[in-house]
Amino acid sequence: MAAVRMKLGSQGLEVSAQGLGCMGMSSNYGPPKPEDDMIALVHHAINTGVTFLDTSDSYGQNEVLLAKALKGGMREKVQLATKFGIIRVDNKIEVRGDPAYVRAACEASLKRLDVDFIDLYYAHRIDIRVPIEVTVRLLQTYGVVVISFLNIIFCVFLFFPWEASTGPLCFHLRHWNNILGVLLYIFLIFLCEILSQGFVCFANLMSEKEKEKHFFPFPHQFHKPN
Repeated sequence: MAAVRMKLGSQGLEVSAQGLGCMGMSSNYGPPKPEDDMIALVHHAINTGVTFLDTSDSYGQNEVLLAKALKGGMREKVQLATKFGIIRVDNKIEVRGDPAYVRAACEASLKRLDVDFIDLYYAHRIDIRVPIEVTVRLLQTYGVVVISFLNIIFCVFLFFPWEASTGPLCFHLRHWNNILGVLLYIFLIFLCEILSQGFVCFANLMSEKEKEKHFFPFPHQFHKPN
């Protein structure tokens, strides 16, 4: 059976309804996994119709891994998303969205991924020291050359009306396995529908494993498998 595909946002980007988050291959969930196994996993996903691949410049060597996995004509089969905005300094996380950094981050991701363009470029976090319109307008201008579609991660409700007014963007939000999270998703999906925005949620499967850590945990029977 063919994989379900859908439009993400209003700019024409079509992706597989199910994506493949690649973070755990290289960072965060234990040590990096064997490279050959991860490349085989990426190929298996693509061959079964899961073509929306998600990475970040903050996921260790994950962009380099994907560059290897997408050789041999695989790049043309996928929609590739990566992110900027998080850097680690002395074991601390710093958020940046200033124009000089964003330009450098984009060029570095293009080089690591060994691609000519990025299908979807996320701001991983919002730098509150930089007016959000500065970051967005830079990306909209810069994106004519190397970024096909633009996304600003939705971190605070206050940003939503401004972001929607700038043009066709799409939004990205963490999955929460509790009743407040469900209500939040219903509201956001409804709002995205009205504003013709795309919506990408992440960690659907992994957050199920971490449900006991949620701020308002519910009994297991209320946590349906994703």
